[in-house]
Amino acid sequence: MNLAAVTVMGSAFLLGSIPVGALVFRSARGTDIRELGSGSVGASNVFRHGGAWLGAATLLMDMAKGAAAVLLARVVCPDSAVVAEWSALASVAGHIFSPWLRFRGGKGAATAAGANMILHPAAVMVALAVFCASAFGSRYASLGTVLAVAVFAAGVAVSGADAHSVVIAIVTAALILWAHRGNMRRLLRGEEPTLKPPDETW
Repeated sequence: MNLAAVTVMGSAFLLGSIPVGALVFRSARGTDIRELGSGSVGASNVFRHGGAWLGAATLLMDMAKGAAAVLLARVVCPDSAVVAEWSALASVAGHIFSPWLRFRGGKGAATAAGANMILHPAAVMVALAVFCASAFGSRYASLGTVLAVAVFAAGVAVSGADAHSVVIAIVTAALILWAHRGNMRRLLRGEEPTLKPPDETW
């Protein structure tokens, strides 16, 4: 692997590490989103405590980070699909382990969706459909995410993608599931907060 590839993947990690949710929430509310709810800087926690507009802004910008990482890889290393795949994974890792937040961050799903919308659009679209049906049906964003990432990895595996792409998809899904381990424990105990913006009822 050459210097350009390593630089691109490092840049992808730094792109992913930008704590969009923390910046958006602080600019709008003047407080630290990490002190509220799950402590995550992801769109779901911002949505619960900051409302739909802040949640949507965080979601779109987190997706944009992942997409930018893949596009950068394709521009700098146009002949290497492997670098693009690794850059997608690096952006997700950067989001989860942000060095700007003492290696804490969000859960990685939105960043992964943005990156893989370019690499594996069909698998992402199916996963998004599963997320919407399960998250809005159950009101648990974490449940929707857990099901969606599993569907995404399976979708890449059956899509005819090469073995390297399948492995990266499985590692990405496993990393996001690991980031959701606390959510899964709360779901099993019946303590997981629902997907509801502040001062509103569904």
